[in-house]
Amino acid sequence: MACCYEDGRGWCREQESVWTDESGREYCLFHAPVGNKGVDTLSFNEALFTLILKARIEERECDLSGTIFDGPIRFSRFSGESEFFPAINFSKALFTGNASFSVACFKHRARFTEARFEANADFLQTSFMENADFTHVEFGGHTSFAGAAFSGHAGFSGTSFSGDTLFNDTQFLSGVTFSGALFREKAVFYGARFNGTTYFFGTTFRRDVEFSRFQFQGPIDFSNVKIAGKMNTLF
Repeated sequence: MACCYEDGRGWCREQESVWTDESGREYCLFHAPVGNKGVDTLSFNEALFTLILKARIEERECDLSGTIFDGPIRFSRFSGESEFFPAINFSKALFTGNASFSVACFKHRARFTEARFEANADFLQTSFMENADFTHVEFGGHTSFAGAAFSGHAGFSGTSFSGDTLFNDTQFLSGVTFSGALFREKAVFYGARFNGTTYFFGTTFRRDVEFSRFQFQGPIDFSNVKIAGKMNTLF
């Protein structure tokens, strides 16, 4: 039988079932709960990489929505002009271990809508060539987009950052939206570059926030921003 994800109509409907719950619902490797996948983390990660590579060869979007990662994973192999991500959908994915996208290249659209990172998330020097959607994502640990470059629009509306968050030297080249985002710990935008329209409407900073050596080139909306800690600015 097909995996029960999306009532058997999901992208994984052709995947073999690896686990059945008490009610008889079957799950594929990618949607089975942590500890019930039947393989170790390394084998799981390699199976996932195979799906991504296949989608890139076929020049189509790789749908990985709802995937449950049972340990740490590094995506650094998807970097550079020839080794890049295809259009990809990580919507509602659950990353239970540290997730590193350091120096990775998203050559096409990247969707992380409503994904959840329970540990650290590293997007150090990551390249997003088209739109990147992090709307309503939950970042549970330390999060870094330091040195990342967003060539398309970057969306962080309603996103929650529970650990220290770094946007040092991040480039937002086609606008960014942080409307309704929540930063529970320190947020740093040192050296960040904002081109296009920038929205911080209704953003909440519960700790200190730093905007030092930053550049704004375009309309900015800081209305209804709430800052509980200190706001450090240095031009």
